[in-house]
Amino acid sequence: MRVGAFAPSQRDIARKIINRLNLLIIDGMEKVTFTLKSTEASKGIALVLLLWHHLFCYKQYGTIIYGTAIMARVCIPMFLILSGYGLTESIKNNISLLNFYKKRLSNIYANYWLINLLFVPVGVVFFNRSLQNVFESYPYIKYATQLTGLHRYFYSEYGVNPTWYYLSVIIPLVILYPFIYVLVRKFRGYFLAFTLLIAIGSPIVQIVQLQFYLLPFVLGVYLSCTNGFCCAKSFYSQFGRGRRYLVLIGVMTIVVAFRCSIPFMFSTSIYHRLLAIADPVLGFMIISLVFEMTQDIRLLEKLLSFLGRHLFNIFLFHTFIYLYYWNTFVYSFGNSLIILFVFLVICLLISMLIEKTKNIIGFYKLLVRIDKFNLSLPFNHKTTIDFIDKPDIFDAKK
Repeated sequence: MRVGAFAPSQRDIARKIINRLNLLIIDGMEKVTFTLKSTEASKGIALVLLLWHHLFCYKQYGTIIYGTAIMARVCIPMFLILSGYGLTESIKNNISLLNFYKKRLSNIYANYWLINLLFVPVGVVFFNRSLQNVFESYPYIKYATQLTGLHRYFYSEYGVNPTWYYLSVIIPLVILYPFIYVLVRKFRGYFLAFTLLIAIGSPIVQIVQLQFYLLPFVLGVYLSCTNGFCCAKSFYSQFGRGRRYLVLIGVMTIVVAFRCSIPFMFSTSIYHRLLAIADPVLGFMIISLVFEMTQDIRLLEKLLSFLGRHLFNIFLFHTFIYLYYWNTFVYSFGNSLIILFVFLVICLLISMLIEKTKNIIGFYKLLVRIDKFNLSLPFNHKTTIDFIDKPDIFDAKK
């Protein structure tokens, strides 16, 4: 018998290597998942970036602080990635469109209107921020429009709170979400590429207001469908504990360097289009880095998760504090890091007080009652999104 008869062929060796790699990815995904706490931890970092961006996005604070504050605008794509991801992860069974919209929109509007009720009267009574002073014309009509969260589609004024422009982004995206989900499930990366065309302002595809925001939201949906964060973690894990951080930070450094060079290399019209691509990539890299770190340092995960749970409250009211009500006090500490720390503590204390108020007035009990109220249309097969229909085309174990 020839010795070579038992030698494995190159095809067999290649097949074994591929199987080993598949087992590595699947094993990593089974042991580590991107959980609710992982999402909250990423939101915690996004919250810190949000506050830094808003506090110091002025040239008077120096080139470095101003530059990092502008860079911190990556928090917006992070919000959208996590929103798209979270919505997709939260869907476990078939759900009617009306029930989906009722649950998601009631949560947004209930919190939004409560913050309005708590903070707008304070501005009117104590800080001379009446509706007549805030709006140039038709103050009551414009404020009523702002209460819908869709005001940026009707007038250019920021109104009571400039940060609330984001509601004119996230509310339409929530409305579009069921259809985005179906398109992502059906066309996978092709639909992601389509949203990339929208982001760069292709003359073929343009969507007002959502042009720069659709891509990160769709990316979040895509990452949930493909278990993207866990696949990325499995990939980085091949480099070992120390080297995987070097790989992540190295890639982030390249993206940051490219982002910083954009204003110097391209015209203003191209600048915003390239940012619409670079920021979601950087946002994904930051979330991946936070995911890696919080898996190794559980105390860090607890701290960031605590911050992340207060994100929506603080997003809704923080502008009132640092820009309109306590501006002098917030900036009186001089050092930028101390200003950020003090402002973060103030916002957390206010948010905790708001949460206590919500519990007292039965806010969450009301949301639960709304959630339990079933809405459906006669033709259920036409008005539901089949979230677990056939075997998932994205199933990594295939």
